[in-house]
Amino acid sequence: MITESPSADELRRHMTEQLETAGCIRSAAWRAAFASVPRHAFVPDFSVRVQGALHRYAEGDPAWLVTAYRDVSLLTRFDRESTATSSSTQPSLMARMLEALDVRNGDTVPEIGAGTGYNAALLSHRLGADHVVTIDVDPELVADAASRLRQAGYEPALVAGDGLAGCPERAPYDRLLATCGVGRIPTPWREQLRPGGVIVANIGCGIVRLVLDTDRSASGRFLPGLATFMTARPTPDTVGTTARGLYGPC
Repeated sequence: MITESPSADELRRHMTEQLETAGCIRSAAWRAAFASVPRHAFVPDFSVRVQGALHRYAEGDPAWLVTAYRDVSLLTRFDRESTATSSSTQPSLMARMLEALDVRNGDTVPEIGAGTGYNAALLSHRLGADHVVTIDVDPELVADAASRLRQAGYEPALVAGDGLAGCPERAPYDRLLATCGVGRIPTPWREQLRPGGVIVANIGCGIVRLVLDTDRSASGRFLPGLATFMTARPTPDTVGTTARGLYGPC
């Protein structure tokens, strides 16, 4: 039971229990990650869409902390037209995708779409930061994520560049997680994955889990339910050499 003025620890514990009860978290390792990583530390300012209207919350607002631990997507960046360009994914969806990765100790995982850095922190807690690289096209967003990750005690590799190109410098990988929408799986993702590796990504209105074969083909199925992410934003030079800035040992 949450008290009238809950602490971050209480809210995080309650959120984790809800995710486990709903079947989104199925393993002790991911339960420990969600119970340990402070989501609020990655979202000092965000908006939530309620019945078509945006409600903004900032650190210090009475409802900020409670809302940070609700099972909703938190919109964290907008372009000049007020279109959301980055968010912290709904925790229940995040948990389902992480469980679908079926990671093992020692696996290396690139995350396409750094966002706030919260998901990279969960991966780092589970696998160790030296096994995680997170990529985003927005250098300012990557710098902010790197700072918040360090403050939370996690230092995975961060790359400012085209996520559709992956991170070949650190390949091959065992798993690949994409928290952005794509129309099809980019060839570099398959090329950078070991045979038997798993890709979990958003295609269309669903989340697909694919296993890579020895011939570099990938097959699998969609997870139950509908889900969409913001579409991956390629750099102007997607074809050919990609502009990249490194915030870690990629």
